[in-house]
Amino acid sequence: MTVPRLTRRAVLDPAAEKAGWGQPPASARHRGAAVYETFGAVLAEVVEVAVPLRL
Repeated sequence: MTVPRLTRRAVLDPAAEKAGWGQPPASARHRGAAVYETFGAVLAEVVEVAVPLRL
């Protein structure tokens, strides 16, 4: 079963808003987002990772 695009968007938008997606991340931080469906549910994830400036 494929979930309509509007349903996926309805799940992703609130997740991105709660993660502060509208604001730039802090220095040396990056964000990514994913939306997917599994077992009949639509899920969204937002991650923020810190990358050291020097190794």
